[in-house]
Amino acid sequence: MLKTNYGSVVSSRDVCKKLLVRDSGAGIETTSGRRTNAIRTTTGTTPRRDLLGFTLVEVVIAILISTIIFSTVIYAYVGANDRSEWSAYSFAAQNMAMQAVEQARTAQWVPENWPPIDNLGTTNYTHVEVLDFSFYGVPILATNFVSISTVTNSPEIRQLRADCVWSFVSRYHGAAGPFTNTAVTFRAADQ
Repeated sequence: MLKTNYGSVVSSRDVCKKLLVRDSGAGIETTSGRRTNAIRTTTGTTPRRDLLGFTLVEVVIAILISTIIFSTVIYAYVGANDRSEWSAYSFAAQNMAMQAVEQARTAQWVPENWPPIDNLGTTNYTHVEVLDFSFYGVPILATNFVSISTVTNSPEIRQLRADCVWSFVSRYHGAAGPFTNTAVTFRAADQ
């Protein structure tokens, strides 16, 4: 084996060259009984140049594998970015639907008074607004469909429902949707 030299640094290339030179003389016995060298060298001390590098096929396959891995990582990053953008728009649309429901809840409705006060009414209305959240300065329009309906007359209970409809415009996958976020609540008189 190699002697350990603590006074100097031995590179791994020097160790490999010495092992190649040492083992090249051992040879391998074939089926015919004749001994051949396992690793042939051009001279007795240095190995052939083609034993030290990669072939062109190995390099091309390594580049192909690296390309596949990097393209998968980039595609996953773009997909995660689209999904987070969609989630932000969905959250903004849900807030818009809840805002419409809360606005309807603030209407005065006291049927016990004389004359009865009913600013809530049973009605349907729509309004279009820009979502609170926008990527890249592109405004996304959303339509709120608010419906107020009577559930029971005794006790008087009304359903407040807001459907916020919006479309997602992605830079990579084109337009998608429409998507709907819904908020529903019930309200009794004088609440």
